Amino acid sequence: MAAVTEYVRVCPVCDTENPPSAARCKCGTSLAAIDFSIRRAAVEEAVPPPVETPVAVPAIEEPVAPPEPAIVCPHADCAQPNPPGQTRCVYCNRPLSIAAAPPPAAVAGARPLPAALRERYRVVDLFPVSGSEADLMLVADAASFDRSVVKLYRHGLEPDFRLLDILSRTVGDSVVRVLEHGVSDGVAYERLEYVPHGTLADLLENGALPPEDVRRIVAEIAEALNGIHAHRILHRDLKPDNVLLRSKSPLELALTDFGIASLSEATQRFTSAARTTRYAAPEALTGVIDEKSDWWSLGMIALEAATGRHPFDGLTEHIMNHHLATRPIDVRGVYDDRLRLLCRGLLLRDPRRRWGAEEVARWLADDPTLEVPDDAGASAVRPYRMGATECTTAAELALAAVKNWEAARKDLARGQFTNWIEHDLHDHNLARRLHDIREHREMSDDMRLLRFAREAAPDLPPVWRGVPLGEREIVDAARRAESGDRQAEAWLSSIALEDVLNEFGPVQELARLHERWNASWSRFETLWERARAHELAWRKQPRAVAGAARAEVVSYDDVMYGAAQRLSPPARRDVNAALILAETDAAFADAARTEAAAGLADVTGYCSWYEALYRDAADDPAGLVVLQRLLRHARDDANKEKDRLGASESARARIIAEARQDICDALRALPAMTADDDEDDLDRRTRTELYDAMEPLLRACGRAAALGLPHADADELGASADRIASAADAVREALAGLEHAENVNAIFLKPDRLAIPGVFTLILWVRTRLFAALFFVAFLIFAWYRVRRTSRARRKLRSAWRALRSYGNAFLRAAQPSSTGT
Repeated sequence: MAAVTEYVRVCPVCDTENPPSAARCKCGTSLAAIDFSIRRAAVEEAVPPPVETPVAVPAIEEPVAPPEPAIVCPHADCAQPNPPGQTRCVYCNRPLSIAAAPPPAAVAGARPLPAALRERYRVVDLFPVSGSEADLMLVADAASFDRSVVKLYRHGLEPDFRLLDILSRTVGDSVVRVLEHGVSDGVAYERLEYVPHGTLADLLENGALPPEDVRRIVAEIAEALNGIHAHRILHRDLKPDNVLLRSKSPLELALTDFGIASLSEATQRFTSAARTTRYAAPEALTGVIDEKSDWWSLGMIALEAATGRHPFDGLTEHIMNHHLATRPIDVRGVYDDRLRLLCRGLLLRDPRRRWGAEEVARWLADDPTLEVPDDAGASAVRPYRMGATECTTAAELALAAVKNWEAARKDLARGQFTNWIEHDLHDHNLARRLHDIREHREMSDDMRLLRFAREAAPDLPPVWRGVPLGEREIVDAARRAESGDRQAEAWLSSIALEDVLNEFGPVQELARLHERWNASWSRFETLWERARAHELAWRKQPRAVAGAARAEVVSYDDVMYGAAQRLSPPARRDVNAALILAETDAAFADAARTEAAAGLADVTGYCSWYEALYRDAADDPAGLVVLQRLLRHARDDANKEKDRLGASESARARIIAEARQDICDALRALPAMTADDDEDDLDRRTRTELYDAMEPLLRACGRAAALGLPHADADELGASADRIASAADAVREALAGLEHAENVNAIFLKPDRLAIPGVFTLILWVRTRLFAALFFVAFLIFAWYRVRRTSRARRKLRSAWRALRSYGNAFLRAAQPSSTGT
């Protein structure tokens, strides 16, 4: 039995035999263009052994050193192996001495780069991440090998691109630069500069730092905070892991990781985003923070750097939250007086008294007058526990209540808030207002809670049912509601029903949205009622029987009962989402307009009430929603009308004959239709009559082209009508052009006005002959141009008129037998 032939691919660089399926040799050489060859051992076995003869035994040779490895071109678009000793690539002629390229193979566990980055960058390494919002990876430019960091967000997550736009412009060198950002392949990404010297957390692992280093850290981070706060950016997760080291000696830092950062639109920010408890301010427990929260985080970093340990080391998150809510931070372990003063100032629990940019700047300038008030860490008021928060003030209770909406609504209805405010907080003014709120019988429990929260915390950011309330959140809820999310639909309905947006009148964004939303609903109701009236009138119209020329009968049911129930308007709850998206989302409005236009094409000629509605509503966002909702009814009516018009073959033939006769009548009504070819030049009166006669002809052709009957004669009639209509349009355009040209000539080239240029020329001739000559030549050119333009307009009209007469006479001749027979 013959042996199976074994094939291999021999590497042209290191001469290694590789399996046929191998794409690359172990030395890195590409085998894509290498032909198969038979394995050497198989060739040797196939050769018959020679006749044995006595030969001398050769001396044993020394082992040959392995060949030098091939030099792989470091340029990603080449990557070809080169013989040892080469200094330039034999394939692309570029130097081989630059830094080695990143490995072409994907890094294990790395997510694939999106299309916007895939061709330009190669993944070099992965960074460990503690959160779950994104992946961090080190990449290298495929051409220059410059390294940067790519942050790929999880599907469904997107950063605040307004914030990234600000960071990408400039906020100072103390913040990591955002080189680019966007969304590709459905994945949001950022590309950041690469800072290679590790993080501040790595530096703090070595224990306490000298006071001068702590001072340097405070100065660098304060500069970064001033830079971002100047653009209304809150970092919200400042910690040593998010501070990179540009240089270790001297210390130069760069702030990074703005993943949960936000643009502060008011003095405080309502948030449910994640944060690191070890460095979070006490007010973060309520979810409402401002710039002072970032300065608290700086104080915790300074305290850890000065003492060599974090004050919460070894504690669980629940215990840390309890400490933050009930007691001040112990800074007695900071032995340097100036550093201890800084930590006390930055770690005041009351944000209003806590140090900020001004006090830190004075501290860095060694201001001797700088003082810190004593921190009243624990309140004497019995706290009100709401969720995980212990509230000691009415504002804290309000902020905790909107975070725990359902529980707070029940507590408010049971009177627990009132009892605590009266007996523990002793704020009788607030208790009195709370009693007034509870006495409103027509007010819902949700609205009572909102009114209480706004009374107790006037600076409360807009929120409803525990959800931040802004245009972006409302639009997102509208998208979910349109996708079938019942909770989002109920949330939007409650906002409209309770008139919630009107509660936040000073917030301009919500005031504008409230006005647009209510106005859109009002227009929706008006347009819907108008459509109902048109539909009812359309149903009561007398209609032709079997395609007859005249309408003679009506439907008894339509006259007696109409469409009162059939087109009853929908509840506002069902259209809230669509109205909001039509007003705020251009893509949604464009899609609705396209759908309505396609529907109009289906029903044109058969459903006049929808055609009238389209003319009234196509340019109105609320009207687009009406068109969407009524399109199904319009298609039903149009189909019934088509069925009625095409009830029988004889009816269809009669309809076609009537449409043909209409075109013939309109053609015969054209003046000079039967003139000879040498009479193509029409006088002005005839042209006027001809222009006026074009409209009936175009209407007749339009009706014929839109018959849509399943009949060969209808198709032929439609094609002829299209040709005649195109020729008629050309004649009408040529008539308008000639009329315009003659009107201009009548103004400038009238004989009694030609004397004016002559007189002006003589006046110029007296003063300067050159200007007179130039003016006269210019006038002659202008007159020649006007005459030539008029002549061209006449030729265009003559050509278009001949074409229309040709098509029209041919149509009349073809229709003559049919008309006679009819």
